Amino acid sequence: MHNVTLACAAGTLLALAFPYPSLWPLAWVALIPLCLALSRQRVMTGFGLGYVFGLVFLGITLRWSAALDPGLWVAFVLIEALLCALFGAIAAWFYRTPAGHVGWRPVAIACTWTLIEYLRMQGEYALTWSQLSYSQLPSEVIVQMADVTGAIGVTFVIVLVNASLAEFLLWREQKGRGHKPPSSIRGCAMWSGVVVLVCLLYGAVRIFTLPQLTSDVSTVACVQPNVDAYTKWDPQKRMDSVQALEAQTIQAAANGAYLVVWPETAVPIFVLQDPALLGRLQALARRLKVFILVGAPDMSAQKELFNTAFLIDPQGTLQGRYDKMHLVPLGEFLPLRSLLGKIPVFSPIDDCTAGQVPTVFHTPRFNFSTLICFESTFSDLSRDFVRDGAQLLVVITNDGWFKRSSAAEHHLAMSAMRAIEERIEVIQCGNTGLSAFIDPLGRYHGETQLFEATVTSDPVQPGSLGSIYQRFGDWFMAVVIVLFALCVVGHKRSKGTIRE
Repeated sequence: MHNVTLACAAGTLLALAFPYPSLWPLAWVALIPLCLALSRQRVMTGFGLGYVFGLVFLGITLRWSAALDPGLWVAFVLIEALLCALFGAIAAWFYRTPAGHVGWRPVAIACTWTLIEYLRMQGEYALTWSQLSYSQLPSEVIVQMADVTGAIGVTFVIVLVNASLAEFLLWREQKGRGHKPPSSIRGCAMWSGVVVLVCLLYGAVRIFTLPQLTSDVSTVACVQPNVDAYTKWDPQKRMDSVQALEAQTIQAAANGAYLVVWPETAVPIFVLQDPALLGRLQALARRLKVFILVGAPDMSAQKELFNTAFLIDPQGTLQGRYDKMHLVPLGEFLPLRSLLGKIPVFSPIDDCTAGQVPTVFHTPRFNFSTLICFESTFSDLSRDFVRDGAQLLVVITNDGWFKRSSAAEHHLAMSAMRAIEERIEVIQCGNTGLSAFIDPLGRYHGETQLFEATVTSDPVQPGSLGSIYQRFGDWFMAVVIVLFALCVVGHKRSKGTIRE
């Protein structure tokens, strides 16, 4: 029970580093209890302890999904915790070597966590919430390294520090006080400290020396209508939403907006199939002489359902559209429908169709791309848009489904990480909040509050300052894979390994 308690404590401490309450320094020590619990355990025991840790950690950080359906929350946690269990099993295998025997074990633990976290980001079933790096946005300095390694590099450093501290505690537990740490422990501590110091110095230098964009400033406005996500689809209230959006757009134009952004599915009507409503929105853009980015559902002639954003220019022309490419599993499509569709909690889920074209919208002043809700959590999608010529990333979302949970704050943090990785301005516009303008350092401007109807405007400078991550992508994962392979070989050759 002692080890189970340690696993639960680690899960709780780590969850507290995330919104809310965002006690981000805890992430640097939260995994120590888990490492202690996994020490000298059999692989299957490590699997179980990792699963317990995952149930607690993800049960807390994914609690926002219970606002949609408690059964969905349970399903997410039970499935995602299996990857934490995998970490526990592999880490337990590495911990079969006595503390102090090898200096590379903290690297092995950091590589293991990083590889598994990266695995969570892959494929159409990916769920990117609760990545360690996102907990560090409030610290501002350490996250600046993401323009080199991506967010995953921040995760690696956090776990490396946890594992290094745990290594020292394990050695002292075995040897007791009064003994001088062996060279492997001292070397591990020294190199971990050097890595953290370099990352902090790099972050501080970037904050004070990041070049300024030289493009012309344009005012962009985010319309936050605060329409209840559960009632706006009521046929009796749909036009009320449109009228509220029109009034806020008039306010935004009066404040000098060049582009007015409406949130995800702001118009709960198939606008492109409704000539009268489309004409009304086109007339609004002409009258106000602004670009309007509209979020709305759409349906093809083949009855395919899309989550869409389309741009209307100041001449009232429908300039282009973007269909969401990365859909939310268990939200916008049902995996394994033939099996899961028989379960009552999942059967109401409609299947949307994923878009195929990564659209870059063009205006006379700048080019921009739109990420719809969940898509802002994926680094590769943002990177592809910037490589295709986007000078600004606009995230439209509807986090009102999750009520006053931590989801909106966590979502905004992920958008901020995209700004740092690409060194580009990111705008997030939410139906019920949070809406904000994010500069290339990941700092918020003009942030709104949850569940308030408001218009927030800010002058933006389009363009990307460029970054190593933008150019080379997930190159750091190749380094992690090589290090992990070397650690596996080193572990097998270690004379101190305790055989099963």
